[in-house]
Formats: sequence, structure tokens, C-alpha cells
Amino acid sequence: MLDTTGSMACAPARTASSCSTYANAQLGNILRVAGRDVTYVAEEGAIGTGNISRMQGLRNALKSLQAQMAIIESQFSAASSSSRKRIRWAIVPFSQMTNPGFSTGATGATLYARNPGWFNASGSYRYSWCGAASTSCAYAPATTSHDADWIAKKWDGCVEERGTSNLITANSGYQIPGNLPANAQDLKFDVVPNSTDTRWTMADTEATGVAQYACPKAMRELAPMTANAFNDYFAFNTGFVANGGTYLDIGMLWAARLLSRNGLWGSDNPAIYNGFPVKRYVILMTDGEMDTGNVGYGAYAQELFWRRITNNGNRDTSDENHEKRLLMTCDAIKNMEAEIYAISFGNGSTLSAALQACSSGAGYGYRAADSDALNKAFQDIGENIGSLRLSR
Repeated sequence: MLDTTGSMACAPARTASSCSTYANAQLGNILRVAGRDVTYVAEEGAIGTGNISRMQGLRNALKSLQAQMAIIESQFSAASSSSRKRIRWAIVPFSQMTNPGFSTGATGATLYARNPGWFNASGSYRYSWCGAASTSCAYAPATTSHDADWIAKKWDGCVEERGTSNLITANSGYQIPGNLPANAQDLKFDVVPNSTDTRWTMADTEATGVAQYACPKAMRELAPMTANAFNDYFAFNTGFVANGGTYLDIGMLWAARLLSRNGLWGSDNPAIYNGFPVKRYVILMTDGEMDTGNVGYGAYAQELFWRRITNNGNRDTSDENHEKRLLMTCDAIKNMEAEIYAISFGNGSTLSAALQACSSGAGYGYRAADSDALNKAFQDIGENIGSLRLSR
């Protein structure tokens, strides 16, 4: 679960304030990928220098992790096909949205191609315009239906989340699956999309005006990956770019869906494979704390207008309530017998109380101030995972 927000374009040495200034000055770049425009924040530094971006530091660390796992895979391949272990990867880049629509798994087909009925092609959106004075603004709801041509040519794969409840607050006692509000469909990981509230709605930036928007690279569902496929996924020119705000909970929400043995991806999650118990791990890497804002177009639309997460549209309340959802989701994943590693990356970054609580405990949290420390964190995680290669 990888943070690809705008601040990931900064060099690791930048402070939060300095990074914000840099990222805001580098907005609006366009990269053409697979026939669609991808907006990104230009990355700082250059490959081969000590002043590389956080994104490049992440790419380097992931490449090293894959190389570690490849050694283990080569050991696995010596066994007969009926008694062979395997390593599979799922990748969820996140910012203020995720991209499940174009997500691919073992078959290579997108999630939308496999399950078009899981998505709402029509939605109620809201855009804004301002008069001569910046304080003179109006907001208009827009209900828009999208045809097959729009889906094929303009939709980027990102979605608004399923129906939810703003009763889940920082101080509420809700748990997953436990006592969720009846309409909190987004946190009911195993519910098959079969109604407007249980489906994901296709994101439409044309219907939301000038609101900040960022659509990360499409997810990858659990499947084996070659070294070339793995490293190519994270290349800049394939759309692995930095942009958007930080919704830590949305990345973990998709981790929970992909790992649930009783849910939509249950067939990807056997408890036993070739006689061996299956171990699952989540690595949550972020260079910041929750920063959801309230006017940007994110996974829960524009909070100031729709108030899907809060009852007041306030950005601080939004951050607090999203953090509650993060911790609820982390607890649910740990109850699925998956282990969670959390990494905080960048100068001045802290392994926050929320990240510590999200992780699986002592030894599962890392603070990486620079790229070398990030590489070391991934290396350490790889060694911890690899130490299980001889266990039954």
C-alpha cells in the first residue's frame, strides 16, 4: 500500500513546509499513458544523484525488495510443482483516490472488464464556480450518465467509494465487522456490489470543476510477478507518479478487500497452498500523516459539500474521522491473520501513533528519514518475511 501523493515528488530531505511549497509549484504536468492523460507533480532531482525524489527512493527500495524475494522464489522453484511454495504481490498506489477500475490480476483483464456490474456508470457530482469576488461562489449538483464511449475514452479507472455513514467519528465505538452502521457499505469488505450504494461510482473530473483531483496508477491484484514486470510497474513512464492528498485509510481499505478470505477476492486467498499455510503481509508506506482536506475531489467526493465522512464538512474533523477508519481497517486486517508493516518516510516524518497502532506491534514500524533508511527498512522487512521460507 504505497503513498503516491504530491509530496512524494519532493527530495526526502525537504521538511513538510518546504515540500509543500515545492509540490505546489510543480503541479499540473501531463504524462500520456495508454491513451489517457495522467496529471503529476514533477519529481525533484535526478537519477544518479543524491537528491532524488521520494518516489525514486521508493522505486529503488522496492527493486531491492523484489531482488530479495527472487532469491527465495528460486529456492521454491527447486521443489516439484505439487509441493512448491509461491510468492504473490498485490500493489495499491493511493492518494486521495485509488484506481480499481483498471486493476489487473492473474488473467491480465481489468476489474471493470471482469465485473462491469460492480461500478455505477452514473453519479451525482458537484462542481463550483466563482464570481468576481472570491467569496462569491455557487455550487450546483450535477447528475451525469456516462455511456460506453465515455468509459472507453475518458474514464481513468478511479472511483468514488461505496455508500457510507458519517456516524463513524474519532470517538465512536464502531468496529469491523461488528457493529457498523447499516449504511456503511464501504467498510463491509465482503458485500458483493449489487445496488447503487454497494457499487463504486466512476470518478468524473469534468463534473466537479476545478476541485483538486488525482488518480493513481491502477492497482494490481494478487499474482506472481517477474522482476521485469515488477520494476516496470513502478517506472515513471508507465504512470507511477506523484499527485494528490493523503487518504491513508483508502489504501488500507483496498488491502482489506484484496485479503479477505470471505470476500470478493476470496478465491485469491486460500488458507493452504500445496500443503503449506499461506502467510500474508501488508506494507503501508507513507511520507505523511492524514491530509484529506475538504474541497478536493477524493474517494468520498468533496467533503465540504457532501459530508459523507463528517457532519460539518470541516477538514480537521475529516482527518480525525478518516484516521478512525484507518485504525478500524487495520484491526480488521490483523484479524484476518495478516501482518502489517508501517513505514514513515522523509525528513521530519514521524512514526505517528496511528501508524504504530495500525502496525502489528513492536518491530513492525519504521521511520526512514532518507532513501538509504527506506531501503534498509524494506530490506529488514524482506529478511523478516524471508526467514519463513523454511517453515512448513
